[in-house]
Amino acid sequence: MENAEVMTRAAPGAGQISVYDDYETRNTVHSQVKLERIVKVILLIIWGSLGIAVFRESHDILNPLLGLIVAFFLIYKFGGAMISAFVFSPMRAIRFGSCFDRMRNIANRSMSLVKWQSWETPLPALIAIDPAQRILFVEGPDTGYRSLMLRPHQILDAKIEREQTVETKTKHGASLGYFFGSSSFGLGLIGGSRSKSISKVIETAFLEISYLADASSVPARLVFPFGDQRREADDWVIAIRQMCSAGRNSVAAIAPP
Repeated sequence: MENAEVMTRAAPGAGQISVYDDYETRNTVHSQVKLERIVKVILLIIWGSLGIAVFRESHDILNPLLGLIVAFFLIYKFGGAMISAFVFSPMRAIRFGSCFDRMRNIANRSMSLVKWQSWETPLPALIAIDPAQRILFVEGPDTGYRSLMLRPHQILDAKIEREQTVETKTKHGASLGYFFGSSSFGLGLIGGSRSKSISKVIETAFLEISYLADASSVPARLVFPFGDQRREADDWVIAIRQMCSAGRNSVAAIAPP
């Protein structure tokens, strides 16, 4: 059985639009996400039960309610990170790696992957371009894991959106202080009297592609995260716009007067 079921939709005046239903990738991603949720719930229940058992026996040292709060906080903060690092990350690397292979195989059926980019987090996605054949391949969560072969006449716009967040770190220090009394004088450290804050602006870039499947549909949007790789995102915008410009110019050149 083929990995993808081929479907086509007609675009008025522009031939066929190819859409491939990559159901194996969609099922793999959905099952992985579902598995992670179930495992987290089970582990939280187990650890929470252990925490209750431990702190019920420590009433003479620590208030049970406070102990439970501390236990669940530690589980939420560090337990989830350990599960993601040692369990889910290896699973994602193996299962999502097969997803990327299927995506590339689907794209290679109709085009050459001259330029391509893939993502593993938060969910697998792939974008590729073939300037010679004027095809933009996209697949990811926004497409419902249906591989789309977009032509220049379908692409309405490609741009970069940027989000900025400010991260502030504050360091508190101690300073030397003195005091006078009626019959005494002394020096000492005064804690927390000095603080130093350092702010850092973090910029995250997103590639946004607006497209029209056919003349009777409404515009749709695809978003691909590039993080701090702003130049790479800019290169994609330039490549997509050049492909669209060349495609529209060729159509205008052969159009009847």
